[in-house]
Amino acid sequence: TPASSRVLIMANAGFGKTTLIQRIALALSDHGSDVLESDRDIDRLFLSSVEDKELNSLIPCIVSLRDNNAGLSSIDSLIVDSVTSIMQKELGNKAVVEWLKTVRDRLVLLVDGLDELPSESIVPFLLGLEHYLISHPSTRVIITTRVSGIDDDAAKIVLQRLRFRGRTILPLSDYEARQFCEQWIQETKSSPDLLKSLERIQTESHLKYLREFIRKPLELVMLLQYLPHQSYASFNRWDLFYNILWAEITNH
Repeated sequence: TPASSRVLIMANAGFGKTTLIQRIALALSDHGSDVLESDRDIDRLFLSSVEDKELNSLIPCIVSLRDNNAGLSSIDSLIVDSVTSIMQKELGNKAVVEWLKTVRDRLVLLVDGLDELPSESIVPFLLGLEHYLISHPSTRVIITTRVSGIDDDAAKIVLQRLRFRGRTILPLSDYEARQFCEQWIQETKSSPDLLKSLERIQTESHLKYLREFIRKPLELVMLLQYLPHQSYASFNRWDLFYNILWAEITNH
């Protein structure tokens, strides 16, 4: 049921929350079974709650809360802004509003970055979402956040009242890190030597301290791109990210 498709995805920075939201949107947007079947593992909890016959009728709507004004806007306004940003060449604002009236019950709200809101805006935003869902109970919702986005008891109460189910993105295992690296090489046409860098980090004792950086996709990519040689290794997090940023800026 739509109410059972309310999911709160929690993870720290770099674990791929935004990427996950985008992939869910892609899977729901593409009515072709190839994409949909290959992406069913991106959130089995969510997709398994939706009947196959319903998938083609659902409309994903990504609402990014990184905008400084997001916490001051109503859910309706955020939805209109999201659709307008995509369809502005085909439809004007008024046409978008009229179109949304016909598809409200088919929307899947993909709310990215609850923790990006100012702390004082999180509970009001959730209360606004609650009001919206009372008016549109068929709406499915997925929210991403860092744990810091829900450390307020009032926020937890609203989420519990709306029956959101929490899920955590787990750190990459060694096997998953290798899979990720292989896919990264294929998609970006990067050098296969990146796999050698990963293997060194996983097996060489003097690089053991770097293994914490292969647990998050974002840090793993940075590490593989900018630490191909032992001589480049830094021995604390500050030096590591300083060197990565310096390499990015200077192209050295």
